[in-house]
Amino acid sequence: APQLWRRQLEAGAWAITLATPWQAQIARRFGVARIMVANAVVDAVSLAWLTDELRNDPDFEFYCWADSPATVELMASMLDETTRPVAVLVELGFPGGRCGARTVEEAVEVAEAIAQSPNLTLAGVAGYEGALGHDRSPGALTRITTYLDELTGLHARLQHLLPAGSLLTAGGSAYPDLVAERLAEATARGATVVLRSGAYIT
Repeated sequence: APQLWRRQLEAGAWAITLATPWQAQIARRFGVARIMVANAVVDAVSLAWLTDELRNDPDFEFYCWADSPATVELMASMLDETTRPVAVLVELGFPGGRCGARTVEEAVEVAEAIAQSPNLTLAGVAGYEGALGHDRSPGALTRITTYLDELTGLHARLQHLLPAGSLLTAGGSAYPDLVAERLAEATARGATVVLRSGAYIT
């Protein structure tokens, strides 16, 4: 929806968050300069396109996620080492979830793998809280806040690997108030807190 992207960016959105590389390609055709793909990018065609975009436009910013060392290894094996490193966020999930590292310890392993890769750079920590609840019941709120606190704690734990202004992002669910509240403390460490959808910066 390029018209919606334009309205969001004009209203102050920090970036446009998308789900797939082909959506990112469409956004680039419409001039979006900062894109976050809330997913892993591991297919050769998409990574070749990304390599060309990074090489041809030094102002283009691209971020994607990784949730396992295997994902990191696969990405790194298909990237051209002569271009700018691809910015990758470690994704924290939860046991039984669709994606994301299942535990904080697993997420730390992913972050270390990203940091050690010559053609990737660790850009921050990402997650999606919405799969843990869909209402405002006490149980759902406890699950959401516990997860968000783990996400923030992971970001704090990775300070020795993260660059200045590293990203911490969550949102896109029915709990934007809780996301803003629980992630706010990370700004004191210099984090750039990005709330999705629309990726508004706080």
